[in-house]
Amino acid sequence: MNLDRQSAAPSPLREFRTPETAWIVAERYEAPGRASGLPALGSVENWLRVESNPPTPGAGRAPTRVESLAGSAERVHVRRSLHGGWLAPLWHGYRGGIRRLRREMELTAQLRGAGAPVPQPAFVVAARKGLLWRAAFCTIHIEGATDAIQFLESSPEQKSIQQAAAAVGHAIAHVHRLGLLHPDLHLGNLLLRHEGGEFRAWIIDLDGARLARRLSKKQRLRQLKRIERSLVKRSFIQNIGSPERQAFFEAYASSLGA
Repeated sequence: MNLDRQSAAPSPLREFRTPETAWIVAERYEAPGRASGLPALGSVENWLRVESNPPTPGAGRAPTRVESLAGSAERVHVRRSLHGGWLAPLWHGYRGGIRRLRREMELTAQLRGAGAPVPQPAFVVAARKGLLWRAAFCTIHIEGATDAIQFLESSPEQKSIQQAAAAVGHAIAHVHRLGLLHPDLHLGNLLLRHEGGEFRAWIIDLDGARLARRLSKKQRLRQLKRIERSLVKRSFIQNIGSPERQAFFEAYASSLGA
C-alpha cells in the first residue's frame, strides 16, 4: 500500500541548532519545549540524564524515563539513543550523528498520520562533543501502557493473553499493510493497555525501520518469527497455546485484508 496516499499531514518538523546542541521538534511541541528551555545546552543535558533512572514500561535496552512537559498535560517518554551493534560499548553512549534520528522522527510521524498504532513523536534532543553526539528520542508517553514482557510477567489469565494476542495481531497487520519493516520487533517493543474490556497495542522504537511499497509474504513471516523468537528467549512460549495463536492470526489476517 502506498502510505503517502492515505496519510494525514503530520505535524511539520523544525530543526534548531546551536554550536553545542540540536533540537528536532514536531511543530506542535515547539512551544512547550521552549518553555522547558530548549534548545539551550543546560536544558538538553537535563533531557539526556536518563541513565540512573529506573526502567519504565517499554524501555527495551536503552535507558528511558518519563518526564513532564512544561505547559502541557501530556508527559514525554525519553529514550536515550545509543549506537547499536557489538561495538556499542566502545561508543560510551555517543553516536556519530543525528540524521538517523531525524529519519525516525519523520517515519513515526508519517505512520502516525496514517493512523498506525505508533507513539506520537515529540522531539529529538542532542548535545555535541567534538564530532560525536549524545541524543534522546522523545515521544508522548502512552499512559497506562506496559510492554508485552511486563504484561506476561504479571501472570495474566489466559483470556487476557488471548485478548492481548489479538490486539498485537491487529497492530502488526496495520503497520505491515502500510509497508513497515521493523528491524527489532520483539516483546519489549510492543506496548499493551487494557481499556474498555479489551486491549490496545502499539509498536514502538522505529530506529532503523523503513517503508517498503508492499511487503511480501516472506518479509511478513520473517517479522512474525521475530516475535516468536522473543517469546522463546523470554521463556513465555509455554503461555502461548492454540487459542492464543488463533486469536493472533485471526486478528492479523482480518486487519491485513482490511
